Amino acid sequence: MTKARASGSDAVHLLAKETVYGTPISGAGGGVYRRMPLRSYSLGAEQPLEDDPVWNRSRPEDSDPAQGNLTVTGDIVLPMDARGVGMALLMALGPAVSAETGVDTDVFEHVFLSGKDLLSFTHQIGHPKLSTPKWRTHLGVKAGGMQFPMQRNGRALMTIPLIGQSEVKDASGARDASPLIYDYLPFNNASGSVKVEGATVANITGGQFNFSNGLEPVETIRADMMIDGVDDGLRTLSGTVDLRFGADSTFDDLADANTPAALQLAFTIPSQPDWSLTFNMPRVFFPKTKKPVQGPGGISVTANWRAAFDQTAGHMLEVVLVNDVTSYA
Repeated sequence: MTKARASGSDAVHLLAKETVYGTPISGAGGGVYRRMPLRSYSLGAEQPLEDDPVWNRSRPEDSDPAQGNLTVTGDIVLPMDARGVGMALLMALGPAVSAETGVDTDVFEHVFLSGKDLLSFTHQIGHPKLSTPKWRTHLGVKAGGMQFPMQRNGRALMTIPLIGQSEVKDASGARDASPLIYDYLPFNNASGSVKVEGATVANITGGQFNFSNGLEPVETIRADMMIDGVDDGLRTLSGTVDLRFGADSTFDDLADANTPAALQLAFTIPSQPDWSLTFNMPRVFFPKTKKPVQGPGGISVTANWRAAFDQTAGHMLEVVLVNDVTSYA
């Protein structure tokens, strides 16, 4: 069915790893690109028009504007589903080391580590159901990190900030007519858990996870006004944990002692008990925080945390995904 106006529910998001930065690979044979589940997509090109004040004109009216700097930025919000989230982790952390778990047939463990060189990707967004289909491709895209909340309800969602090199309009339609599509099996926030030093922490009501790759666009002078690339920077990882004060003193005691501890955030799927998504941070610090009394009810406290590189583990962040996909590389 063709449509006159585009809607978000009709949007198609295709994703492929680039071999050469800023150069899309051909999807003509099919199965090269992945079609990803999508909640929102704001990646796009912007080029402002700048003032060009000129004196001694015949009339006191504005002149033609000058072209400003070209930028390709934005983010995508993806559901953290048991298979597709591996592509999000591939963007944010680099290739995983994958191996069969031995627990069950065709169950694989994928280990992603922070600090690796990042890959670049081609993203295509399209509206194929329009009477004249519209497609745009963003090239040379790198992930600035990943963010997600911890809460009691709803689907688990991940936000990935992006920086790209260019945007092109595609007159020929989708770059891959037969993209690979993972069977959709999402994680729910209700299945999340928080552990410190391997022990589950009680009375947690929410939280936030923020990982950054510290990307730096290389803004050289070029005739096409594009950036030369995006350099990986200093990785940082921080977040918050919201809890009811008084029932558990774990974070308070760690803050008082200024002692680092291992923090783990995890999601499971009841229908697939062997599958999971786990974020391991071996060295996390907790600063002291206020405990304000603002009424007769329970006292809520937000405990901040900050991860650091662990010399023994050899990384700051380890993400372990267990599912039935063979690899993410």
